[in-house]
Amino acid sequence: MIFTSFGARISGMSSRAEAPEVNATLGVLEENRKKAIFRLNSYLETPKEAILREHQVDVMEAVRDSLDRGETAGFVMLPSGTGKTVLFSEISSVLGIKTVVLSPTKTILRQSSDTVRRFNPDV
Repeated sequence: MIFTSFGARISGMSSRAEAPEVNATLGVLEENRKKAIFRLNSYLETPKEAILREHQVDVMEAVRDSLDRGETAGFVMLPSGTGKTVLFSEISSVLGIKTVVLSPTKTILRQSSDTVRRFNPDV
């Protein structure tokens, strides 16, 4: 069974007036969230070379839907062998964001690096 989640709302954010720096930061975050939704929609609506498997596309849709609901942080949890590395490299490429990869061992980190280079050399 595949479990996906992209949740974890940022707490304490409200629409009340804040200091100008806070309002500016919130404005940038909102603009970035809207750009991410647009880019994910474009990716999902434009068929291209089939890099992702069906369940990975489902995760991309879940990430987009979570952003659309206003969520700005979260995680994706999938079983071993389901293509998490390919998925995160594709998401970071589509969104045009830098990504930090944490790994429990150097071996797994090298495997992840090799997979990213193979499937998404521009990341």
